[in-house]
Amino acid sequence: MGPSEFTTTTSTLPAAGLIPAVPRLFSVMAVADQTGLCESFWRGAVRAKKIRHYKVGDRVLLAADDVAAFLAARAREAR
Repeated sequence: MGPSEFTTTTSTLPAAGLIPAVPRLFSVMAVADQTGLCESFWRGAVRAKKIRHYKVGDRVLLAADDVAAFLAARAREAR
């Protein structure tokens, strides 16, 4: 599965007028599974502050849009 699967990420809460949109958040393990890159790669990117992340309690969460942008910024054209 590629980064394009992370593009439709904003959902609205049905009865929440105060929170109009909430980004789809994924654990580091889920992102690693979806991208095929190891967990330590993603944790290193978080630690180096190369990707925006959310800290909720002890959990580190990544927004799907941020993962897609992170990967797209590293795309290289074929020669």
